[in-house]
Amino acid sequence: MTTAPIDARPLPRPLRRGLDAIDRKLRSLAVVRGLGALAIVMAAIAAMGMAADFLWPLPLAARWSVWGVWVAAGAILLLKALAPIVSRSGDSDLAAVAERGNPGLGERLSSAVALLGGSGPPHGSPALIAALGDDAARRAAEANLGAAVSARRASWTLALGVACAAAVVAPSIVRPDPFRTLARRFLSPWTDLDRVARFVVKVMPGDAVVAIGSDVGLVANVAPRFGATAPARSASVEWTGSDGVMHRLAMTTDESESSLGRTFRATLPRVSETVLYRVVADSVESPRHKIRAVEPPAVDAITATVAPPSYTGRPQTTARNPSRIEAMEGSKIAIVLKPTRPLAKAEIQWPAKADGSTQSGELKSTDSGKTWAGEVEAVFSGNYTFTLSDVDRITNRPEAPRRVIVRPDAPPSVGLGGSPDPKDAQGDDLLVVD
Repeated sequence: MTTAPIDARPLPRPLRRGLDAIDRKLRSLAVVRGLGALAIVMAAIAAMGMAADFLWPLPLAARWSVWGVWVAAGAILLLKALAPIVSRSGDSDLAAVAERGNPGLGERLSSAVALLGGSGPPHGSPALIAALGDDAARRAAEANLGAAVSARRASWTLALGVACAAAVVAPSIVRPDPFRTLARRFLSPWTDLDRVARFVVKVMPGDAVVAIGSDVGLVANVAPRFGATAPARSASVEWTGSDGVMHRLAMTTDESESSLGRTFRATLPRVSETVLYRVVADSVESPRHKIRAVEPPAVDAITATVAPPSYTGRPQTTARNPSRIEAMEGSKIAIVLKPTRPLAKAEIQWPAKADGSTQSGELKSTDSGKTWAGEVEAVFSGNYTFTLSDVDRITNRPEAPRRVIVRPDAPPSVGLGGSPDPKDAQGDDLLVVD
């Protein structure tokens, strides 16, 4: 006896709802599990990359390679973790999952899905098929089908991923030096960040501005970053100028230093241009520093206005040659100085004693250091000089001496004219003098 196919009918609503609940839970847990695996792998690669950068001086190409692997792995795992959002399991698979979690169902759900959920119309007795579908629907409504899917594995994977990510991120927050720099070097290999190593190299003066032609003394202290480590055996300073050529100079060691750290010294002779330098101790490098060489400030122009003592009745005059000022004793001399560039401080050393010793007087500026003025008194002859200091504390070089010549003021005198007809006078006579 054969049975004719009957029209396909949808799965009973309780069964449909139960299978959909299982599908949603399976997909959400797959996403959670994928994100956890993503965090674990990303944290592991980042930790290994930063550890390698700390232990060895990796070339730039190696840093780029590690970063590229990290990004590629992250992209692949992220796509894999999000794939379940757009994919759905078949009803037969969902029914099998429900039956594994609820042994009392037997294979009733699978049978109902096979008969009613196929692509074509079911074959068999309509009454039997209807009864099987109703029985599966009733049992699906009575059972908690969603409980058949355990979230434990996905939860543990996500928790482990969060813990791994926190273990990598936390040191950068708790101890920024050196972990934040390590993280920045790993995340952005294209930036020119100085390497962090097992030694801390501190260099004095670091970044500096000096006068052209100056000798620059460098002091480098090399100490272990963590615990007691054998001190660096040697160090050298490397620098490049405008020509781009690398120069190297060995540094001397202070033998009296502690075994936990050493101090090295060197002098860059007659720096004539801006240079970039760093100190290399064993395989550890200091941050790069810049020494900028500039022309020291100098006197550009001087104006000296001489005001004689008021009792002389003479007008004030401007010295024709400020390098050789002539003034009457007691005169007030107003000095106006214009430097070659703005200054932070200006002083004048003015003759204070007959032996040539001087005393300093501070000049004042009212235009942001472009012009400086002050007043001195002409008392002793001698040389006078200026001390100029810019914002970088660079002072002027010695200049040709300038001189002030003080003319002494003679005491007043009385002159009497003679008489062709002198007369005799007694002690109590009154004399009239014209």
